[in-house]
Amino acid sequence: MTDFTGLDANRAIAGFFGRNGGSLTEPVFNAFADALAQPNSFVLLVTGLEGLYLIRAGLEVEDLELLRDLAAFVSARNFSGYAASGRGDAIRAVAVRMLGGGAAEEEGDPEQADSFNPPPIRPIPLDLEA
Repeated sequence: MTDFTGLDANRAIAGFFGRNGGSLTEPVFNAFADALAQPNSFVLLVTGLEGLYLIRAGLEVEDLELLRDLAAFVSARNFSGYAASGRGDAIRAVAVRMLGGGAAEEEGDPEQADSFNPPPIRPIPLDLEA
């Protein structure tokens, strides 16, 4: 498993796009291309993770490993609420299952995002009287 830094993660996503851009559907291609053009590296992390998850059924082993590692990276740092929502760990579990020969889709898997946006962040209640 790759222990990314932010820059490593972004380079890995850019590498995926360079290797596979020609075979991506237009909406996925455009989402990756737009994210790569953004000055905000978090946009690329979220787009990369959600884009790979969306197309997971057609990924090669190397790219499933990238999906697994990106999910672990964003979840460990709770980027865009992926740990708080549980989505990062759930996506990682799907990638691990697939790397072990399991199905790309099973009941209980996280839903595919309607867009390449992060999950909504649930507010954490504060006990102000403590």
